Amino acid sequence: MIYVEYMSTKDQQRALVRHLSRLEGQLASVRSALMQEEPDCAKASATLVAASRSFESLRCAYVACILESHHLVHARTPKAKRELDLVLKVIKS
Repeated sequence: MIYVEYMSTKDQQRALVRHLSRLEGQLASVRSALMQEEPDCAKASATLVAASRSFESLRCAYVACILESHHLVHARTPKAKRELDLVLKVIKS
């Protein structure tokens, strides 16, 4: 049986904001690198790849947050909860 640990709405919001802040920092780093006289394109590219992965992770976390906060209340039966847990596990993997 799969059980996903659920966070409170406030914890989810804080986690998403922290994740977004990290992503903004990565993008600012790319912008800064590209504005240099002689930009280190390899470093900027590597940071951009990391930012892309971070964005995908943020997207998955956001979708999971929406599902948990809006649909968890409807998962009252053990079967419905297991199904939601499974969907969340797939999204978070």
